[in-house]
Amino acid sequence: MIDSLISRLPGNKNLWVFILLWLLTFVLYIPAGKAGWVIDGAGILYHVKHMPPIEFINALYSGDQGFYQVYLLQYLIFFKIWGMNGWLWSTLFITLHSINALLFFITSRNILANSTIRNSLIPLAAAVIFTICPHISEVLIWRACVHYLLGFMFILLIIHCVQ
Repeated sequence: MIDSLISRLPGNKNLWVFILLWLLTFVLYIPAGKAGWVIDGAGILYHVKHMPPIEFINALYSGDQGFYQVYLLQYLIFFKIWGMNGWLWSTLFITLHSINALLFFITSRNILANSTIRNSLIPLAAAVIFTICPHISEVLIWRACVHYLLGFMFILLIIHCVQ
């Protein structure tokens, strides 16, 4: 039944799955747009405002030299684009999580394509469960956790590319 419903959708099927997952995440986590910045996020904001970009990207404010240059560069770019606007940060996190859920769906579907199971509902249900899993809440609400979303996205992209 779900296979015939999916086959009747116009255009790219993955786009429809992404829209479904994005809307589901949006409905669940839109209150996070009103959430403030906790101390880690506030510390990063202080440094992004008061340090030269190259020093911020290389985490020279920290006693430890980290491996977060790509993350801090992205954080700097997003901060320069929309500042501290909580709604836009939440929309970014919701979109990144939805991309991860879509990649999880595609990976699950590709794994099952090589098996005797031919049901599209299983990867879709797995993606929905991944989307609404309460363990992801901290990453979607706490603005200092964007590197977890990005890191998992890169892992899923690597898996997708080698499948």
